[in-house]
Amino acid sequence: ETKMSSSADLYASSSSNADVVNLAKGHPSTDLLATAVMRDAMRAVGEDEGRMAAALQYTYETGSMRNRTVLAKFLSEQYGENITAGNLMVVCGASHGLEMVCRKFTRPGDLVIMEEPTYFLAKNIVQDNGLKIASVPLNEHGMDVDALELMLQAGARPKLVY
Repeated sequence: ETKMSSSADLYASSSSNADVVNLAKGHPSTDLLATAVMRDAMRAVGEDEGRMAAALQYTYETGSMRNRTVLAKFLSEQYGENITAGNLMVVCGASHGLEMVCRKFTRPGDLVIMEEPTYFLAKNIVQDNGLKIASVPLNEHGMDVDALELMLQAGARPKLVY
């Protein structure tokens, strides 16, 4: 009998091997983290006790209005489009974003078409929202759009394609 390893088992076994680049958890190399930028930003905020306290508090699930307003202005200027804070959602990563999209745009029983393989937590998030999953394979360009087209022609009516 062959035992399938869980992603946790694979992660644990590869974490101790310096020759393995572990992509299981999506942790970037520490060389890529903007530590100096974050340090400077926290210093600037930290000089004002009120701003520091506000920066450390929870915010609206769509992100702080101040941040979304600044981002909307930046995006509007960059792309020449009228983007408002109300059109934006700032999330704490892919899992949070997918959870928010599922809650906002779907109902239990709706169909989600997902690429296979996919982000290791995505299926759980979709299933936890009571959604049905249909898988589409990947090719060298990403999701196989020909396979997706065949699913749609066969009658699949997804609420989301991920």
